[in-house]
Amino acid sequence: MTQDELIEMLSDFGLDLEGDVHADNGSSGEMTYSYYFNVPSDADKEALKKHEMTSGQRVEIPLNTFDGNEDID
Repeated sequence: MTQDELIEMLSDFGLDLEGDVHADNGSSGEMTYSYYFNVPSDADKEALKKHEMTSGQRVEIPLNTFDGNEDID
């Protein structure tokens, strides 16, 4: 997934990159392993179908989606 694809997906669910995507820092909190967002429980049915997701689903985002692996939180 590219960053542009991610932004489009977030937009389809009424979410944004800075406010709704979170770092998964594992139990130690010292290293970012990936990023994630949760599909809203009231997500648009067409967006769910388009992205083949379910409401409430946690979506993992690989580190390489972001140039230079910079933090987004």
